[in-house]
Amino acid sequence: MVDVSDIYRYATIVLRTNCCMKDYKLSKKYADWLKDSICSFQSDYIQHQYKVSEKHKALKDYLRDNRKDIDVSRLHELVEDLKKTTWSGTYEASEIAINHLKKYFRLENRSGEYSPRICTKTLDFSYNNDVGKYENYIVDLKRDRGTSPFSQYPLRENTGFVKVHQNGDRFIENDIPAAVKGKSYENKRINYQCVLNYKEKIFIKQLIQRIRPKNDTFKDKAWANCWDVGKNETQDKDSFYKSTLIVPMKLKKSEIEDEFYKKLLESEHADQYEYDELIFGYLCFDHRGTGFFNDDIDTKTGWIFSDLLSLYMISSLIYTEKSTTFSKAKKILEENAA
Repeated sequence: MVDVSDIYRYATIVLRTNCCMKDYKLSKKYADWLKDSICSFQSDYIQHQYKVSEKHKALKDYLRDNRKDIDVSRLHELVEDLKKTTWSGTYEASEIAINHLKKYFRLENRSGEYSPRICTKTLDFSYNNDVGKYENYIVDLKRDRGTSPFSQYPLRENTGFVKVHQNGDRFIENDIPAAVKGKSYENKRINYQCVLNYKEKIFIKQLIQRIRPKNDTFKDKAWANCWDVGKNETQDKDSFYKSTLIVPMKLKKSEIEDEFYKKLLESEHADQYEYDELIFGYLCFDHRGTGFFNDDIDTKTGWIFSDLLSLYMISSLIYTEKSTTFSKAKKILEENAA
């Protein structure tokens, strides 16, 4: 399914990258960190597959053994149990990824006092009453810290996700204020007119950062004022980011069989999909400063983890939406609910 060889190819390239791996000690740290990360995923994924397959088997056995006398309540319980197991496994895998990636950004002490935010997101293809059609929504799965009132919104409202779906590649922007001014980046949370008048006071900012205590929550207030914080979100200093990196969890169409590709793409709303991409979710990073992300090592590291996470996404699809057993159970429940 997922081209696992890519994981090791990316890892090899990263280990050979000289621009960020300054000496042997740091290279060894990266190798040790990557080994521990992949080992964590290996043990977790094996257990996840076992749990999901057992839940699926229980549903299949129930349908086979009770064809003429199905207890709808029991069937509903089995269906929900399967869905919960697939979802919780993906959520826990996101937590594993985020924890290991936090360690990655500490390898070279790049984060300093302010570490990047890391989160995973999924796609939901739903009907939008405002526009009168189905469209892709970006939905939060797991955040490394905090919550947001903007946990679900149409994909088209963020340039980063639009670009990812247009070309299937990562999206990186290391100077969001300049990109907004140049009209190459849009985010519904950002007030364009405010950004046009925004000027970062570099000298004052650097001076304050030198003399302030380490636990001070200094932030660029002028930049923060250009962001919509929603009704329920406090002004978290890290939510007004200036650098962002989005890496899709996907399958390469060119490297899988047509039959498998078509099966995964099957949907009652397939004719309304805007993009012909097998993208299941996103691994997202953002940082409060400009120029934070490296489009070489950070991007390749992101691909390693997005490929690993996509295994869980695809497993969920196979055991639920693409499963004949699950579809049959769902149909019975729908008929009895009518």
